[in-house]
Amino acid sequence: MEASPADHDPAIEAHRTMIRMISGYWVSQMVHCAARFSLADLLAPRPLTAEAVASACELDVDATFRFLRACAALGIVGHQGGKFTATPLLETLSSHHPASLKGRALGLVTPGQWQPWGRLESVLKHGCSQAEAVLGSDLFTYHDNHPEEASAFTQAMDGFTQTLLEDVTGAVAVPPGALIVDIGGASGLLLRTLLQANPDTRGIVFDRPGVAAATAESLRGTELAARVTAEGGDFFVAVPAADRYLLKHILHNWSDDDCVTLLRNCHRRMHPGGRVVVFEMLMGEIGEGDPTAALVDLHMLVALSGRERTPAEYRRLFEAAGFARMQVTPLRNGWAMLEAWNA
Repeated sequence: MEASPADHDPAIEAHRTMIRMISGYWVSQMVHCAARFSLADLLAPRPLTAEAVASACELDVDATFRFLRACAALGIVGHQGGKFTATPLLETLSSHHPASLKGRALGLVTPGQWQPWGRLESVLKHGCSQAEAVLGSDLFTYHDNHPEEASAFTQAMDGFTQTLLEDVTGAVAVPPGALIVDIGGASGLLLRTLLQANPDTRGIVFDRPGVAAATAESLRGTELAARVTAEGGDFFVAVPAADRYLLKHILHNWSDDDCVTLLRNCHRRMHPGGRVVVFEMLMGEIGEGDPTAALVDLHMLVALSGRERTPAEYRRLFEAAGFARMQVTPLRNGWAMLEAWNA
């Protein structure tokens, strides 16, 4: 069947694109549920009917059929012979995928993450996050009171970390016998990877007390248990002494003043020859390249008090905290490693 002239009309395509954008939150919730019910793992071995999926997941049969039909319309699942099948798109949510997005689908589409977006108009009027008005507290305090969402958020952060691990182990220079502190490290995935690549080093995961307690429990009995500990505390008050500080996707959560306080605490406790190693997405030119950083920046405004920054803006933060030197190493997918140290 030949394409009609309308299929190539820019105005009509713009109209269709805007419709998809308007209903974007529908798709987010669909993807979240596909991850929540492990649809990728369920359909990987064989195609299943809607009835079989509903039975396996303890769901309503008619609702499950309509959900899967909508997923098929978007290419999330396939459909053949009355059964639904896995697709390459769905496989990105598999627990076994090497760069699985399941954690992000679970952790970034929770009430604590999406409810503040309902007040975007107020955010734009007042210039600051309205999360507390919706959640009753800031996001991190909210997570302390909602452990299931906190756990899902940790999975999401691990998903971001997973995409960086290959780059990180090759890029981070760690001196022999170094003590490495992973600031806000959650599960400690980044730190554990570095310790495995540098067997003569030790590490500390430093995070909020509740997160640190969960991480300590998960480390118990592992091969790294003797080399890594988890400590709870407030990094705006003090941090453990170290040779290397890792901050992955931490500074973007906070205002400039808060970032300087955190970096100054690292500077104060850093051993001679030490460095702060930061992993963040960098803002590029307006309207060019991957839009992810700009979208995450807006989410930081909506949900927290932070922002994405340019290299020059990070340099100013490091200088205000007392660091004399900064080096930027580009990584994949718009990420970069920024190192700060004294001359």
